[in-house]
Amino acid sequence: MKDLASLVPPQAAPSWNFSAQDVISLSHQLINQTEAVYHNVLQEKPPTIDNYIMPLIYHEEETDLLWNQLVFLRNVSPDPEIREASKNATSMLDDWIIGLTSKYDLYQHFDEVWAQYKDDEKFKKENFELYRYMEKDADGYRRSGMKVPVENRKRLDEVKSKIAAAELEFSSNLGEEVEYIAFTKEELEGVPDTVLNQFEKIIEGGVEKFKVTFKYPDIGPVLRLASNPETRRRASMADENRVAANEPLLFETLELRRELADLLGFKNFAAYNLDDKMAKNEETVLKFLNDLVEKLLPVGKNDLEILKKKKAEDYKSKNLTFDGEFYSWDTGYYTNKILRERYNVNPDDLAQYFPVESAIEGMLNIYTTLFRLKFVEITDECEKSVWHEDVKQFAVWNIDDEDNPKFQGWLYFDLHPRDGKYGHAANFGMVSAYRKRDGSKSYPVTILVTNFSKPTPTRPALLKLGELTTFFHELGHGIHDLVGSNDLESLNGPGSVPWDFVEAPSQMLEYWTARRDVLTMLSKHYETGEKIPKSLLDAWFSVGGLNSGLANLGQLKLGLFDMYVHTRDYKGAEVRKLWNDLTREIGLMNLKNYTSTGYDSFGHIMAGYAAGYYGYLWSQVFAADMYDTKFKPNPFNATVGVEYRDTILATGGLYDMTDNLRKFLGRDPNNKAFLRGLGLKAR
Repeated sequence: MKDLASLVPPQAAPSWNFSAQDVISLSHQLINQTEAVYHNVLQEKPPTIDNYIMPLIYHEEETDLLWNQLVFLRNVSPDPEIREASKNATSMLDDWIIGLTSKYDLYQHFDEVWAQYKDDEKFKKENFELYRYMEKDADGYRRSGMKVPVENRKRLDEVKSKIAAAELEFSSNLGEEVEYIAFTKEELEGVPDTVLNQFEKIIEGGVEKFKVTFKYPDIGPVLRLASNPETRRRASMADENRVAANEPLLFETLELRRELADLLGFKNFAAYNLDDKMAKNEETVLKFLNDLVEKLLPVGKNDLEILKKKKAEDYKSKNLTFDGEFYSWDTGYYTNKILRERYNVNPDDLAQYFPVESAIEGMLNIYTTLFRLKFVEITDECEKSVWHEDVKQFAVWNIDDEDNPKFQGWLYFDLHPRDGKYGHAANFGMVSAYRKRDGSKSYPVTILVTNFSKPTPTRPALLKLGELTTFFHELGHGIHDLVGSNDLESLNGPGSVPWDFVEAPSQMLEYWTARRDVLTMLSKHYETGEKIPKSLLDAWFSVGGLNSGLANLGQLKLGLFDMYVHTRDYKGAEVRKLWNDLTREIGLMNLKNYTSTGYDSFGHIMAGYAAGYYGYLWSQVFAADMYDTKFKPNPFNATVGVEYRDTILATGGLYDMTDNLRKFLGRDPNNKAFLRGLGLKAR
């Protein structure tokens, strides 16, 4: 194989050298350029594919990267002025796009062209990509409201604009959130010094305290390890009720979404959102979710009894009076006790075998084997182009032909938390692959953002197994972005597939981190370099499905909350009551007499997953089926990996996804593997 590090990619990495002023001025330039393009194509009479459709496609593809960079910076820039400028640019661009989608003359020109080809089978066969693009565009115009009576269009635009503004503010509040709760060392009894050392110390009322933020590396260990139940209660309820400014934004958005659906002729927002998904309608989704609730409630209640029994034993050993109640803030603590005492498993001990650097190397090696992609890190500071010094940058190469590797795209990892950074884990696609005007290829750029614990002066950053699984998941989205093979950008990558399938490729790759052989291969003790011992893996796998019922019920709680608020007319206090009722009745979490407003930090519901959160479980059906059928016998089978790459990922949204699944599986997809994974049986 050629020395890939010596090869120069045919497309330079994008520059990230933006000032706050650049972000705003470039946003204005993009809008002005695009307005000019639209003005020019609208002069063409009659409109055709060559004088109308293709100029718009080319312009969209050529400007997508910069658009997405300017919007993305609000999630990751270390400079608060740039984040604020990016937020303002996002708002400006959202408003402009909303106005654009309501331009009736654009729709008329498009419809005039589409009418010539929509029933032309010869054209469809010979130009299927372009046909598919126009077919999706026609549906997009319908869903944007082009059939809405003229007198209602102004209000429709106002509603869309208000929704976009509220969603942006909600997301920004989460990203900029700097709330914390402070505890004394005594209150944090049970939390080891290795964790305490990562907390900032502050003085409150003349007393030294530890500042615990709501980033997972801070709040997670407190909820798992603090022996004082009052400490855990305070931490848990503070976490549940953070970002209070988001509550009115959510309430307002729910009202606006109801109005939007009504203006567009749908009975509710869920009906509108599901119209172009695999599930199709709310009845199908609610049946799917409620069937799972029925199956999983007994499992979850059994999980709860095991935890409650451990709490009773703990109180008895400490000569404390147990009131028979098990609270939400007890879950992490007693789960951890069971792991340590019954199974001799300490998640922190496991993490010592998965330092970030070697885990990355091992994970990328697996993806190289499966997908024939080679990842070359750019380490020369003169060649590197990033927004923060911690960011890793990779040139990705296709090595199907090892003697003639082909550049595949750019990949970035932004792994550790910092002030103002997006607080969860996600993949952000900047641009997908496409064929340029001159016939050459433009390559994708995709970014993984996570919040794994930072390295300390005495040890490197270590990954818990859940974080390792998250890493595999998010890179699954990145691979989906990188391998798109269609000529049109809008048909490549995760954004081109139905939203209730989009998680399946990533969820499937999570199964690799549930295998002994993979964990052994990935492991390397951060001090000794040793592989993880069999005894530790035996202990970990003996845990089996501990709390799996509760974990899945937690997901079902979120899915049902999302569907109920988008199918029923809940307002204000009714939303709050619904959340807390579902927390108790479906999630099985006892909040004592406290109230949670956890929806204030439920970012998905305001960031693309509205009436769509069910998709995490829905797509898990396909993920389980693909893994169980094709990869479980040999997770390193390159032939199957390439078949999967080319059939499921590379084709993007070109074909019907059920047809793709049928082709890959050799049969219709089913839920048998999914239910087996939950410890259930298919009816």
